[in-house]
Amino acid sequence: MADSTIDSDLVTFCDNWGDGPVLNDPDFSPYQIASTGAGHNTAAKAYEVGTRVKFSHPGVAGQPGPCTFIYLKTGTQIASIGALSIVVPSSATLWYTVSNKVADAVAITSGLCAVAISAITDAYYGWYLCGGVTPTDFVSAMTGDYLTTGTLTAGAFGADAGVTATTIAALAPVTTLMGTAGFALAADA
Repeated sequence: MADSTIDSDLVTFCDNWGDGPVLNDPDFSPYQIASTGAGHNTAAKAYEVGTRVKFSHPGVAGQPGPCTFIYLKTGTQIASIGALSIVVPSSATLWYTVSNKVADAVAITSGLCAVAISAITDAYYGWYLCGGVTPTDFVSAMTGDYLTTGTLTAGAFGADAGVTATTIAALAPVTTLMGTAGFALAADA
C-alpha cells in the first residue's frame, strides 16, 4: 500500500524513554516551548538530554489531555525535519540523539520515537513530543497530519522505516519487529 497520513488529533504517543530528569520550572511555558529561549533548536545544550516536561493540553485546538516533551539532540537528517516529523534514536548506541533517518533496527524495536515540534538543525538540541496528545494549542505548527506507511489501522502503532524511497521514519501497525510507540483512534487516510 502507498504512503499515507493520519490526522494528528487521532493519535496519542506512549512515553517509552525511561526515567530521566523532569523540569519543574514554574516559569517554563508550554506556549514558548518551540522558542530558542526555551533551549529549542540551539547549538548549545540548555538542559540535560532526556529531560522531560509535562503539561495538560486544554484541547481548544486538537484533543485535550496530557502531553510530554523530551529534550534531545538532533542527528543527521535524511530529509529536513519539520513539525510532525517522526524521529527515532540514531543508533543502538546514541539513544538520545535522534533522526528521521532510521539507521538501526534496534531503534525501531525499542518502541522509542518522538515527534519534532518544528524544523531543527543537524546537531542542535531541542524539545520533541514523546508522550500524550499532539499539543496544537501550544505549538500551532503541529496542526496537520503524521506520515504513515499506508497500512495504519486503529490501535497500536510503532515507528517504521517503510516510507517509499526515502526510509524516513513513519507510523505503522505494530509488528513483531517493533515496539508500541502509541495508539491511533482510526486508520490512516
